[in-house]
Amino acid sequence: MYQSQNLNLSLMKQIQNEMSRKINNVLKKRELTMPQTELLAKLIESKHNKMTLKELEKALCLSQPVISEMAIRLENKGFVQICGSEQDKRIRVLKLTKLGEKQGKAAAKYIAEVERKMLFCLTKEERKNLKELLQKIWESIE
Repeated sequence: MYQSQNLNLSLMKQIQNEMSRKINNVLKKRELTMPQTELLAKLIESKHNKMTLKELEKALCLSQPVISEMAIRLENKGFVQICGSEQDKRIRVLKLTKLGEKQGKAAAKYIAEVERKMLFCLTKEERKNLKELLQKIWESIE
């Protein structure tokens, strides 16, 4: 029993490593990392292309220091602006720049293409089942 479970975890890790390798090679050319791309995607999806650091912490399940460091790096690259909230200047808000939106959308498009290629061998029903199973696993470990 243990060996079978261990094999499943090993296979999931191998798949994750290969996807990460392919994605990171392209993201590096865009001066982005996967977590930075996920942050940009959250800003693109948000109302008015801006979110507080606290909202990003919750949305990305990352700590405040990690989000703050990421925000500084993205601001240095011109992808976001860090400013105070209009209601409370102590609250820091990240606002997406046009360059950040362009880079974020291009990176998201590539990531979707990698996923599409990796799942191409599955039928539509199998892809749906895989998504449901992965969601179930995720919910069980939260």
